[in-house]
Amino acid sequence: MTQVLGAEFFGKRCKNYSTLKGVCADAGYRKPMEEFVRNILNKTIAISERISQGWVILPTR
Repeated sequence: MTQVLGAEFFGKRCKNYSTLKGVCADAGYRKPMEEFVRNILNKTIAISERISQGWVILPTR
């Protein structure tokens, strides 16, 4: 359901902002959003992989 809402949201934004060229989404939106954006809207989409579960302490600079 959330994936469909993401696609609908982006579709509405494309109507309001015609200069949008694409969208970025996480892997949870991959299948329905990717098909909708590429095939229906003819825009580009970049899918980022899900971040692994848990925390990682970054080294200090």
